This record gives sequence, C-alpha cells and structure tokens, in this order.
Amino acid sequence: MVLLLVLLLAQGSAELLVEQLASDDVEVRVEAEARLLELGSKALPALRAALRHRDSEVGIRARACLERLEVRIDLTPALIALPGLEARLLEGGAEA
Repeated sequence: MVLLLVLLLAQGSAELLVEQLASDDVEVRVEAEARLLELGSKALPALRAALRHRDSEVGIRARACLERLEVRIDLTPALIALPGLEARLLEGGAEA
C-alpha cells in the first residue's frame, strides 16, 4: 500500500494532488496547485470532482485551478508567455 502511494505521488496523480489541497501546510497546498496546473488538461477530471469535495477549501482551490487551466487551454503558447496576460484575463480585463 505504501509503495502504491509513493508511485502515485511520483507520477503526480491529480487525485492525490487534489487531496494535498486540504493540507494544513500552506507550502504543500501551493505546491499541489502548481503541480495540478503543470498537469494541464490531465488534471481537469480530478479538479472537477474536487468541486464537490467535503472540504470547502479544496473546492475553492480546485475552482481557481480550473479557471486558470481553462484560460491556458484557450491561449497559444506565445500568448501564455506574455507577462500578466493570464492574470488580466482571469480578472476579466477588457484591455487584455
């Protein structure tokens, strides 16, 4: 069982990363968010399921990750590289 957990963590399992969003350690939560964003569209099913998580903090963080991923999926790599564009689009900035 422990070996399976270690293997899943090494693979960056989206489900395990979602569970880390409930950690008491802020650094663990921030790292989990970053790794979920790195997984990109592979993390979408786990993030969507997390919206109904028993811990409302996990749901809030999952929603924030989903919003960022949805913006990233719609942008080309060249646009993603523009400083501040992703944040402005998430805020709904018309001049983005």
